[in-house]
Parts: sequence; C-alpha cells; structure tokens
Amino acid sequence: GNTSSDAAFQKQYSSLLQRAESTHVPQVEQLFVELAGNQDNTLGEAKTREFFERVINLIAPGYSEEKRTTLLQGWSSKSSLSLIDVEKVIRKQFAAEFAMTASPLKEYCISGVKKSVPVLVQITTPCKTNQEAKETPPIAIACVLDRSGSMSGSKLKFAIRAICKVIKHLGPKDVFHLVAYDDRVTVPIQNGDLTDKAELKKTVRGIRTGGSTNIADALTRAASLLDTADLPTNALKRIYLFSDGVANAGEITSSSGLSELAKRINKNSNITLSSFGLGRDYNEQTMSGIAKNGEGEYYFIAAASDIPVTMSKAIHGLLDLYGTNAQLLLRGKGHGIVSKLFGKYAEHELDKPLPLGDLRANDRKNILFEVEVACNSESDLNEVVCQCILTYDQVAQSETGTQNSAQFEVTLTFTRNEDKLNSVKQNNAVYIAQTMQKVASTDREIVALLDRRDYDTSISLKQRSLDLLKEAEQ
Repeated sequence: GNTSSDAAFQKQYSSLLQRAESTHVPQVEQLFVELAGNQDNTLGEAKTREFFERVINLIAPGYSEEKRTTLLQGWSSKSSLSLIDVEKVIRKQFAAEFAMTASPLKEYCISGVKKSVPVLVQITTPCKTNQEAKETPPIAIACVLDRSGSMSGSKLKFAIRAICKVIKHLGPKDVFHLVAYDDRVTVPIQNGDLTDKAELKKTVRGIRTGGSTNIADALTRAASLLDTADLPTNALKRIYLFSDGVANAGEITSSSGLSELAKRINKNSNITLSSFGLGRDYNEQTMSGIAKNGEGEYYFIAAASDIPVTMSKAIHGLLDLYGTNAQLLLRGKGHGIVSKLFGKYAEHELDKPLPLGDLRANDRKNILFEVEVACNSESDLNEVVCQCILTYDQVAQSETGTQNSAQFEVTLTFTRNEDKLNSVKQNNAVYIAQTMQKVASTDREIVALLDRRDYDTSISLKQRSLDLLKEAEQ
C-alpha cells in the first residue's frame, strides 16, 4: 500500500469525524458573522434577539414556545454580544437539553423533476446531573462465555479478563450471571454475590476450553436466567456474548439463524444483546448480526491491550444511559417517499421503525436516509415531505419509568427558479454524513478488490475517497 496516501487518508478522515461531532458551533459562528459583519465585531441589542431566535431554529427547532420565551428573555437582556460569549452560551444551554432535528441537504428543491434528497436525523442527549448519575437503575447482566476448542489460548484469556472487568464495575444492587458453553451449556455463576467480587473472578478464571460451539443454547439459557430472575421492572437486562463466533453445534448454527434468535430474545424478553468478537479469525457476520438484531453494540477484541478501553466503553455506556428501546419511524408525507437508508440500517424495511436501542447521555446519534420527491407545482410550494417520530423509554431510578416521544417534520420548498435554488447553501452536517457514507461504501469495494488482487483499481478508489474527504473538509 501507499503509506503516505494512507496517512493522508486517516488525517482527513479523523478531521471530518471531529467536524461531524461539532457541526452546530461552526454554523452558529457563521450566523454571527453574517449579522455582525465579522468575528471581531459584537452584536448590538437590536440584533441580539434576532440572532438567538435563529440559533434556536438551527439547534433546537422542536423547543416549546414556553422554553423559547424563557431562553430569549435571558439572552436578549444583553446589550452586546461577542463571538466568545456566543460559544459559551450555546455549549452551556444546549448541553442540558434533549433535542431531535431532521435536516435536508438543501431546503429548496427543483419542481418538475424526480429527485432523491439526503436527510440527516440528529438525536442529541444531555449530560446527566450529579443526582441522575447516582440514580442509575439496577443492571442485570448474563455474560455468555465461549469455552469451545477454537477459543483455546489467547482468546479465552482475553474473554476471562474482559468478564472480570465487567464484575469490577457492577454494584451490590446489580445482578450477575455467567453462562459457559462448548457443545454443552453450564451456569458456573447464577445470581453472583457482588459483595465478594474476588470469589466471582476466581470462578471465571477457572473456566477451561472444551469441545464444539453451541451458541444458540447458551444465548437461550442466558435469556431464561434474566427472564426468571426477581428483578425490578426498571432493571436493564443485558447479555454479553464473548466468542469467536464459530458455531458448529446445536439446532442453530448459521449466522442468519443466530441473528433471528437474538431478535426474538430482544423482542420477547426486552433483553439487549451485545457481542465481543475475539481473535483475528472470528466470524464477523455472526457476531455483528447478533448485536445488530439484539439492538446492542458490537465490539472487537484483537489484543490484550484492547480489553480495558473496550470494556470500559461497554460498561460506562450502561451507566450513562439516557433512554432505552429507542425506535425511529420515518414516514413520507405529501410529495415525499422514504426511499433509502444508510449505514447499519441499509437493509432495514423502509416502512418499519428503526431499532436505535440505547440512547447514551451526552451523546449524538446520526441517522442518514433519502427521501424521493416529485412535485410539479408551477409556483413556489412549501411542503412537509417527511415525518420523523422517535419513541424511547426514559431511564429512571423508580420502577415506573416513563415512555417519551419526539417528532420532527422535514419541510422542502419546491421551486422552478434555478437561481433561487443555487443561492441556497447546503447543510454542512448532512454533507459530511453523506460523504462518510460514500467513503465507507468505497472502502468495502476496496476490500473486495484487494481479495481479487486488483491493486491498481484499489489505489484509484482509495484516492477517490481521499478526494471526497478533502472536498468535504473545505
């Protein structure tokens, strides 16, 4: 491979990722400069209210009228405002609020032509307060450990160390089970005593490798343990599967069959399944399919050095939950039809809600999709073309958690005036997300070409990806 090209690619990719995580502040800066003249100026009293009204429409257009009024009263009392003041206010005020937006690449669309419009949904969750952080619901985890022959050596050692990390982070109000399996399924730990973690870790470290791999029966047994346990209704039920994914025993051995099993467990028992792939020869299709259909997360542990970071991320993701069982329904309206999904939802049925799973505190989820529109209006027409409806269960300390919902409508203006269309700027966040998807798709093509030893075409495609990233960064 071309080392300098790879380094440039990674630099551009990392830069674009950082921009994708903080698109609002640059947009606010651009708005400030537009009203003030340049970044060194300040906004006078007359323009301050207009500025903040437009900021609310940009960052949190779903705010209630009461919330808007409260914010505007506080902000508009300032006689002048500098750009530094603006950044402080934005980060402070909006970090404490839940928000969902849905933005098209451009708000204008040409009439008389069928066109696909990229739309980006962004779901932003606030930081937890100190009190909320203390009130995390109890966690019930069943760790499912593959001890088959293919796990001998470093794979089993890595899995054991990872499970010990799980035990370390659990508290006395939590529940811990350990299911171990080869061709047979055993339960070395049921309702483990989390006040004696040393004894639990000793049991885990005593696991040895055995015969074949019966993943299906192990997952079923883990689900049964969590289902029959005497848990409070607000408990977070999780299965963590540690395996190389090479299933060769039991009634279900195919990747598709195990994915369907994970989906049934998730749907019937409200259990989230996450998977941890071990070793460089693991079955990615099986392990990622279980996590995707179990509405959980998928991790890869290649080396011992990966364990602390990977397990810390997994456990703290549980401790920092804002909501669970999140689903997003995308519904075409007017002249719009939802026509395509991207990323992990690319194969999902368009008329079914997207299973988003957990919503973590102080985080942002991005969902990119396309709406196909066709409008023949002769005059300018402003119309809702898509409705985005989010539902999720609010994580609560009490056993009576609340279900919340939010919705956002995507509006386009259809016009036959091409000058007006060309004068409208595109949304940077949508453009960046679209570019990232194109790069990911190209990377998959490159892998296939390398497998066929078509190096020249691979290099050409890699350069195309680099050009896309450079263009998006400008």
